[in-house]
Amino acid sequence: MKRKPRVLITYLEAGMGHIVSAKAISEALKKNYGNELEIFDVYLAKESPVLKQYQETLVKEVKRSNKNPGYGNFQFLCMNIFGKESSLKFTHNTVFSKAKNEMFKVFAKYRPDVMISTHYSPHYCSIELRNRNLNKMIVATYDPDPNVHGWWDNRSDLFFVNNEHAKKQAIKNSKFLPSSVRQVGFTAREQILECTLSKEQCREKYGLPKDNFTVILADGAYATSKLKEYANEFCKITKPITLILIAGKNEKIKEYFEKKQAKLPKNITMKVYGFVDNIHELYKASDLFVTKAGPNAIQDSIFVGTPIMVNFYANPVEKFTQNLFVKEYKCGETVLDKIKARKKIERWISKPQALETYRENCHKLDNRKTGATDIAHEVYRALKYYKPNLFEDDGE
Repeated sequence: MKRKPRVLITYLEAGMGHIVSAKAISEALKKNYGNELEIFDVYLAKESPVLKQYQETLVKEVKRSNKNPGYGNFQFLCMNIFGKESSLKFTHNTVFSKAKNEMFKVFAKYRPDVMISTHYSPHYCSIELRNRNLNKMIVATYDPDPNVHGWWDNRSDLFFVNNEHAKKQAIKNSKFLPSSVRQVGFTAREQILECTLSKEQCREKYGLPKDNFTVILADGAYATSKLKEYANEFCKITKPITLILIAGKNEKIKEYFEKKQAKLPKNITMKVYGFVDNIHELYKASDLFVTKAGPNAIQDSIFVGTPIMVNFYANPVEKFTQNLFVKEYKCGETVLDKIKARKKIERWISKPQALETYRENCHKLDNRKTGATDIAHEVYRALKYYKPNLFEDDGE
């Protein structure tokens, strides 16, 4: 019997958006083609100490950007000054050379027919390996951001983007072949798509007051930007309010607010969480999501119909994100001053119907399907077209 076509999905953390997007794609492939394909979920940091250290370096860079937006903007400025393609190749041939070679070993071990990545680094390395070995491995990539920055290698066989602006940028600015670029919807995990709980049921599940105006705050997996100062400002609100704080992997922030809970006035109910797998249920329990402009967190909130308030963006990618979801899709507001944000929430507590237009705009994004399913279908079609021998009956 012939072996099944092999699909390797890479997971590399640099912010959780890359991870949850890869997970959504994996779920869609397994749901639709699990009987016909052999699908490998490969967490690169678990494959070797070198790649674990590499991921830790990427995480540190994200944290620096979250603390200082000037740092993130400087990174993109350097990318443009030194050339997007040349700086990508130079960095991976020098600073990241060990990580690149380790990825080559990992990819070769699995001998995939299709490589799927959601981060520019394994995306680049899979292309380099394909070209070095002169094989027919299909390189497919999903960009989880709403725009296309210069470190996405344009030699991909399939490059998936989630909106028309990103498609135009990929073709015009990054010089992708138009035939390789596919526009799909935003990706969402199965647990979000299958969630049938109402706002009231979510509040009951997590022990939240049923009638309070409820605000959830987060700023990524590392809670290193504005969560603490905005949450402290919102604790000055004198009207009944529930504050849900997502500290992610930041234990210091989590411990800080757990101690603060006992000192709060009676009108404030505060719930503090670390990393939450079912965070969409807390989004759904809320009237408003206050967050930095991380695209995956925002789209999850919008998928369950909860408006957003963007309070920070760390780099040009996140600035574009807030432009798309706030200014174009009109799913919320951008308020970069904590005092103005508090005053706006106080007005919404008195007049919650003022958020209704934002809720309606959230529901315009179709939460009944996910771009991950479109990606699964496209990958399967590409396999059938480019590797038909893998689907032929060998007569056994």
